[in-house]
Amino acid sequence: MQSNKTNMIVFLKDVESNLIEEAVIVVKEGINISENIGKKIDKKMLLQEAELIINNRKEENDKNFLKFKIEKLLKKNKKLKIINVILVILILIIFLV
Repeated sequence: MQSNKTNMIVFLKDVESNLIEEAVIVVKEGINISENIGKKIDKKMLLQEAELIINNRKEENDKNFLKFKIEKLLKKNKKLKIINVILVILILIIFLV
């Protein structure tokens, strides 16, 4: 983990993930961790906070994707119902003729 004291930016390299190679974390102003950045406790705190934020964002994206898939399936279901009703009506007309 590297830290840029002027901008309060933390670069994470060699993240243990299959999807993420590097990450950049920008720390809010007013937080005074630049003095204690060498301590493991502060590094752990930053990493845990970043992990929490990333996991929350991933869960939100997964929920949105599931909603999108459900909406898509509902539209498809509606179209199939309409086609089914039309086919049943056509079959009834053919048998009556």
